[in-house]
Parts: sequence; structure tokens; C-alpha cells
Amino acid sequence: MKMAQDSLQKQGINLKLYTYDTSADTMSVKAVLNKPELKQMDLIIGPIYKSAAKVASRYAQQNDINIVNPLSQDLEMAKGLSNVFLFEASVATQARQAATYAYQNFTPKSAIILFESAKEDTTFAYHYRQQFLKLGGKVKVYKKFNSAQSSATATLFRGLNLQEVGHMAVFSDKMTAAVNATSLLQSNARELPLITYDKWLDINQITLRQLDDLQIYFVSPKHVDKQSPTHTWFKKTYTNKYGLPPSQYAYSGFEMLYYFGQLLNTYGPQFNQQLSTSGIQPGVILTGVGYTNRSQAGHCSQTTSMCP
Repeated sequence: MKMAQDSLQKQGINLKLYTYDTSADTMSVKAVLNKPELKQMDLIIGPIYKSAAKVASRYAQQNDINIVNPLSQDLEMAKGLSNVFLFEASVATQARQAATYAYQNFTPKSAIILFESAKEDTTFAYHYRQQFLKLGGKVKVYKKFNSAQSSATATLFRGLNLQEVGHMAVFSDKMTAAVNATSLLQSNARELPLITYDKWLDINQITLRQLDDLQIYFVSPKHVDKQSPTHTWFKKTYTNKYGLPPSQYAYSGFEMLYYFGQLLNTYGPQFNQQLSTSGIQPGVILTGVGYTNRSQAGHCSQTTSMCP
């Protein structure tokens, strides 16, 4: 964020940053919010933890201050609150974007959707299915599984009929699901597109060569093009300044303050109405940043990329 502050300053945009350590304790958050200067803030970013974030959201609502939750992908955090924003693309947004991409790019317009029993995966699958059907697609299989039950999971994948299916979507970050899905495609349908999480890239039991031989598309909301000149600049500057390579949090912190700093400069602290009209903008490091569809409950940033 300090690097973003410096970059904005070179453009004539001067931001003052105030930092407060609240930990996960709601009492610490309340103590910070009781500081008199907080009511003069144009924007609040954080805190991170859910219980503390709810306290800060209520404060922001009562004092008409916009607040950004920097890490949550849970749309419920912003539901019904006009001045609470997620910076991460919500699970619902990611699912809808992925389903739209699948409908536009794969034929026939039919899908198999399999998903882990965890809440995030079932939520992702629900919104994916709803969007795919809304666009006119057909869902031939829609099933929940539990990777901890390895035999049942293997049986589910082996029993799939892949005839007249345009693509398969598997929403699980578990090794068991990934291995069964890739094995199925390698054996029976190498050209069938598969949509899943980019977390599969971290599963050591599957090689990059295996993934590259298949038509796999990753939902990657935090995608960074590491070949871009801006990434090269950021990585070099950050490493020289702090002695460490930038983490994903560093990228998000920079992009977050840079984006909202420009909004504050252009529209002032009440920039809410301008968000949906300004649409998705190219990020400095991330693929894109922006807010659309104000009819949805809450707000969610749309930075989702589909990476083959």
C-alpha cells in the first residue's frame, strides 16, 4: 500500500495512510473505532477476520464511510450493506463468470458439474449451475461428493457418461478429485474441456505435463501475468525495498489502494454511484478490477480470469 501511495503521489494524488493493529479481537477493533480521527476517514480497509469485520462494517454504516474487506470472498459479508465492498471476487461472481465463459466457448452447451461437499464448493457449484442454465445451457449431471470417501468418489467418476457433453466442471481442491478427474479424461476424453480451481496447480500428485496434455481451464481470481512489464517493475521495486519477493497479499495491497485512491481523487469519498458505470478496468498488476451489477446483494470485485 505504501508503494501504491508513492505511485499515486507521482500522479499528483496525495493520500494519507493511517494504520492500526486490531488483531482478531473485536474489543481491539472497537477501541480503534472509538478514536476520534476515525470519523474523519474517507475510506476504511479491513479488518480481515469475520467477527471483527462485522463490527467495523456496522461502524462504517452508522458513520456513512465506505469500507473494503480486503480478503473475504463471502458475499454475505456485504449483503444489504450499500457501503461495504469486497475486494476479492466473491465465490458467486467467480462461478457466474466461469459459467459464462464455458457457455460462450464450449459446445455442445451441456455440462457435467461435480462438487465437493464443503460449503464454498457447494456454493460455487450452485451459482455456476444457475448461470449456465440461465444462459440456455443444459446440466446433464449435478452431483455432490466427499473426497474423504475415496472409493465412492472413484466410482462416481468412473460411472460418468461423457457422450454429448460440452464440458465438465469439478469444484474441489482435493487431490482425490483431481486425480480421478484427470485419469478419467486421459483415458476417455482428452479433448473434453474441464473447468476447475487454479489450486490444482499445487497438487503434487499431478504433473504440469499431465495438465498441459488435457483441456483444463483454471478459475484464477488472483491471476498475475508474470511476463508483463508492470509485474517485473513491481517485483524488482518491492524486493529492493523490503528484501523479500512480493506475496499475493502484496499484489492485492498495491492494487487495492491504487484503485480506491483513484476513485477517491476522482469522485470523493461517496463514490458508490460511479462504480457500476465505470465497469471493469485493467489493473496495474491484476488482470482487472471493478464492480458491476448493483442489483446483486452487496458488492463484489470482478477480477476473475480463466486461464487454460
